[in-house]
Amino acid sequence: MQQFRLAADQGCNTKELLECKGRSSVLSAAISGGLPDTVKFVVEQGVSVKQSKTMKFAPLHCASVFGDPESIKCLLSNGAEPEVRDDSLKTPLHWLVNIHLWINRLTTYFFVSSYI
Repeated sequence: MQQFRLAADQGCNTKELLECKGRSSVLSAAISGGLPDTVKFVVEQGVSVKQSKTMKFAPLHCASVFGDPESIKCLLSNGAEPEVRDDSLKTPLHWLVNIHLWINRLTTYFFVSSYI
């Protein structure tokens, strides 16, 4: 990411370098990697936070799955749509709640199991 920052400081158009037309992107990698500062940098370069036509899983869905509040706030404050739906018609909030309910259930199960 340091190379992208240097290029941006030199006036290069890093948006084209950071956008990806395939299944993954620097933005989704930063979100899934828990790198909110990188998410902020990528968004500041003008990379879209909206759902693409080829991918039905928006960056906000990804941030919700990984539960990173800083990335979620960054995406929402830069135009991400909280009501966007994926292929299974779930919003990012559905993912956030479902993932964290399962984590809590598993944590409780393993905690209780350790006493049996």
